[in-house]
Amino acid sequence: MKKILKVMRFRSNTVNTGRYYEQKAKEYLLKQVLSDFRENFHSRFGEIDLIAKDDDTLVFIEVRYRQYVDHGSALATVTRKNNKKIRMTAQHFLQKKMVLPTECRAVLMYWE
Repeated sequence: MKKILKVMRFRSNTVNTGRYYEQKAKEYLLKQVLSDFRENFHSRFGEIDLIAKDDDTLVFIEVRYRQYVDHGSALATVTRKNNKKIRMTAQHFLQKKMVLPTECRAVLMYWE
């Protein structure tokens, strides 16, 4: 009789930490009257951590955390390449969901 090993998949500490700070951002933004949250929208261009509505405005939120700033701040980790990925992912979201908001904006929330 063969033994079947069950492979358990554990998330890395960085993924767990990321989810924790995304939740923390969501809780803060709920107090700021944002609503209709979507979490971790993925496309072939990248991922957007949170998407919310502020009246008729869609808000695309990138969440960053740095435990140590020895290698740069959380703010410094956002590059032109990251901005392009966020913009393309947001455009993909709008096309896929056929959403026509009056405005869109991107927000960076970060902790250090």
